[in-house]
Amino acid sequence: MLSSGIQALLGRHQCVVLGIDHCYKDWSHLPGEQRNEINFDQPQALDTVSIVSALARLIEGQSIIFPRYDFSQHARSEIGDIIKPAPLILVEGIFALAIPEIQKCFTQSWYVNLDSDTCLERRLKRDVTERGRDAEEVRSRFERDVRPSIRDWVEPQRKFADSIFDGNKPWERLLEEAIAHLRTLLSAQPKNLIIIEDNPPMPTEQNLAIGARMGMKLLDKRLLKETALPKSGSNLCEDGLRLRRKMRRNQCLHNLLRYTGLSAIGRRFSKQIKLEKNSVFVRNLPTELDGFKILHISDLHPDLGCEWLPSLVELISGEAYHLAVITGDFRNNFQPNTRLSIKKISPLFDALKSPVFAVLGNHDLIEMVSELESREIRVLLNEAVVLQHSGARIWLAGVDDPYFFKTDVLNLALPTEADSEYLRILLAHSPGVYRSALKNFDLLLAGHTHGGQVCLPGGIPIIRNGNCPSRMLAGAWQEGNLQGYTSRGVGCSGASIRFFCPPEVTLHTLSK
Repeated sequence: MLSSGIQALLGRHQCVVLGIDHCYKDWSHLPGEQRNEINFDQPQALDTVSIVSALARLIEGQSIIFPRYDFSQHARSEIGDIIKPAPLILVEGIFALAIPEIQKCFTQSWYVNLDSDTCLERRLKRDVTERGRDAEEVRSRFERDVRPSIRDWVEPQRKFADSIFDGNKPWERLLEEAIAHLRTLLSAQPKNLIIIEDNPPMPTEQNLAIGARMGMKLLDKRLLKETALPKSGSNLCEDGLRLRRKMRRNQCLHNLLRYTGLSAIGRRFSKQIKLEKNSVFVRNLPTELDGFKILHISDLHPDLGCEWLPSLVELISGEAYHLAVITGDFRNNFQPNTRLSIKKISPLFDALKSPVFAVLGNHDLIEMVSELESREIRVLLNEAVVLQHSGARIWLAGVDDPYFFKTDVLNLALPTEADSEYLRILLAHSPGVYRSALKNFDLLLAGHTHGGQVCLPGGIPIIRNGNCPSRMLAGAWQEGNLQGYTSRGVGCSGASIRFFCPPEVTLHTLSK
């Protein structure tokens, strides 16, 4: 927790965290029963070689792919997290000072003291809530493996620490002490590249995880906009005179449709969801990825009506794909509790095949992240992961909403020239980020525009909703070497009507 708090305050551009608990040895070759009996609470369970190699590369200024451990299966996931170098590298783990090869990489070492009863309390909360384990099993393993490990391995590491902190103190006080100590250490450096602001926004235990991923400065910017927005209304993407003009314009259009008797027809069209199939031809595509399929869903807005849900579930249930992505707007109205919107579309989430990744849209609140990720939908917050498929690798990046909240920071997830071997895919709610993606990505998947939603024959939008060229408002497009696709979306915005712009879910197939 302490390392996450420091990262939240400094931001990922200044501080990265290497959690060595995700670098256990890979036991996937063993049956599940045997894996359950392994004692992970000892240094021998860690993959020391991989940890030292990852540290060395970060110190040299290189990006790394760090394994993500599936603690419920006691095995490594096929998805790896991309960690980019930063001036401050924090290595977190209860055996970080117990292994000489790792210990010698540090210039400073801290030990956080915590009594064993508090350790048990926190482990119960983590393992039962996050890892789906039985409470009695957790208690039994703690007495069998953890208490002896604390005595034999953890507590003896105190003698190697440069500083010792009391982890039994209140969280906010512990973090304040650590930041003050870090300031002192940095002030003694002849060349300090790390900036700690005076009176920075402090993370709480509730927003710590998101703060560490986004940085508190960016998170505060988003939260400030969230609290300033109206409690309801679908137009969250403009302000001032532009917002009022847009609302009046939309209202005039909807009134016209209602008075002419066309609203009922528009509502019927809004339920006629189509499965669009799009071929994406990628230069130098690895042979192993020829035929790779991506299911693309966007702009669900279920609180405005989700009569399309049974049709959508039926459409995707019969399709084979390797990856599912959702490009934002899991809701329409701005309400404090987002669980209702997500609950409405639970059948869709149940029907999706793993892995599933998403980004947030201009209608989405940051509080949705924990709810979505509890359903195994990983939300990318200016982050990137590496997926492996038949030996080939995909660099999958996602940015936070670039349209209203403007909390997208692409350089935190940007591949470099050294990463050209990957197929590089970017997820964004709006296609307006295409300029930033031109040189670094092969494919951009977006939504937001609804394709215009109410169009003239031929799909010509009456009202544009996007900060991009008209040709990028719907369907496939290309800019330079970047291929893109803007989904018309599943749901509706403002009113549940569509004309000459049917809702869609898209199946992209990669080809050489």
